[in-house]
Amino acid sequence: MTDVALQLIETQAAHPARGRVPVSLYAIVADGLAVGRIVLRHGHDDTLRLYARQVGYAVDPAHRGHGHAAAALMTLRPIALAAGFTELWIACAPDHRASRRTLEKAGAVFVETVDLPPSSDMYARGERRTCRYRLDL
Repeated sequence: MTDVALQLIETQAAHPARGRVPVSLYAIVADGLAVGRIVLRHGHDDTLRLYARQVGYAVDPAHRGHGHAAAALMTLRPIALAAGFTELWIACAPDHRASRRTLEKAGAVFVETVDLPPSSDMYARGERRTCRYRLDL
């Protein structure tokens, strides 16, 4: 696994009326270069745990395949622990093999595949099911 650092880009306040929790957005930095982003959603409600994800990440196409996302998840662990989490729930599309490998490489455990509720943003984007993973801290 590669060495990465997380650099805080911004924090966003909660917007309860829109169903939004506070967010911390970090750049994933490898060899001094920003190669992607990882977000920690500071919420513990059922929607985040079951469908919407407490963590999201993306690695820029030119930097994929080097283990940066898995390393970023590992680097995020102490940050999440300090923020009061004991576990993180992360989800991905059932056919997204690279993301599933990333989660498993970072130590997340597959829990189940669930149907998305029609009221979710993901459902509106055409997704129908998601795989739930738990990352113990």
